[in-house]
Amino acid sequence: MTQADPDNRIEQLDTLLDCERAALIAGDFARLERLVSEKENLVAQIDVTQAQPGDLPSLREKMARNQDLLTGAMEGIRAVARRLSDLQQARKGTDVYDGKGRKTHLSARVASSVEKRA
Repeated sequence: MTQADPDNRIEQLDTLLDCERAALIAGDFARLERLVSEKENLVAQIDVTQAQPGDLPSLREKMARNQDLLTGAMEGIRAVARRLSDLQQARKGTDVYDGKGRKTHLSARVASSVEKRA
């Protein structure tokens, strides 16, 4: 098996990082999942001692940019999960305190029957 040209692998990783950025911006998490193994494989194959001096800072910059985007996406997903949890809790009711400091649970009213009119 012949080794691929190191410059070619660096170019492939550079292109892949651009694809990863596009997927992050589009919120295409299925595509991101497919790109992860390919990226890991390329990173493992790159021999930094054979890379051109200007290649690695550019790749590092793109990786950091993509990590920032991924971190932002994860924070957004966590915020949505918290909001959905809050809404679910609100449907169940809420706890309040009376004038004497006693905690009371107020249930959310749910219509238990349907009125039909002719």
